[in-house]
Amino acid sequence: MRLNIHSVFRTAMDNTSNKKAIILECTLELVREYGLQGFPISEVAKKGGIAVGTIYHYFEGKDQLIQELYQYVVEMIYQVALRQDDASKSFQERYFSFWTNMVALYESKPSIITFFELYNNSCYRRNSDAEQKSKFYEWLFAFFDEGLKSGEIREIDKEILAVLVLGNMHTSARVKMNRAFQGRNSTLDLSEIAKVIWEGIKSRNDTA
Repeated sequence: MRLNIHSVFRTAMDNTSNKKAIILECTLELVREYGLQGFPISEVAKKGGIAVGTIYHYFEGKDQLIQELYQYVVEMIYQVALRQDDASKSFQERYFSFWTNMVALYESKPSIITFFELYNNSCYRRNSDAEQKSKFYEWLFAFFDEGLKSGEIREIDKEILAVLVLGNMHTSARVKMNRAFQGRNSTLDLSEIAKVIWEGIKSRNDTA
């Protein structure tokens, strides 16, 4: 199934009030340029074509804005995972579809990768339980659970599976974007990373 990025963005925005979504989208882009704390609120307002006071109507300050931005981005990822998954297929097919669509999302919106890299190494993540409560991680752990129950993947802790799969998805997209930025249009096939990870997690009884 082909990933419809615009449809995903629209769903994430529909789940948020229009002005609030504009603020979050603008902040996401500015975080890529200035970092988590470096972006001025006035710049968010300017980029979104709204008044500074409007931002403070929805958010008490930067801390709340960043925490809600995390939830907004995770909702976007959740929509991709949910919409593109086909439970009628084998877990192996679902795994490669999940990988392909996630990397496509990151490539189409590289600000997501930058945001996660900064957020995951900040005090915001350490002081938040948003990850444990997110619909995406609930879906992801259920997804891995199906692979475990079907016997298609090895008995590996689901948190370790999440680190292996998500971490390497991010790396694949980041490397591809960096190479494109540097003008290095080689024949390097980064989809091989997905295959390497699959070989590492698949059941030893699975010869596929």
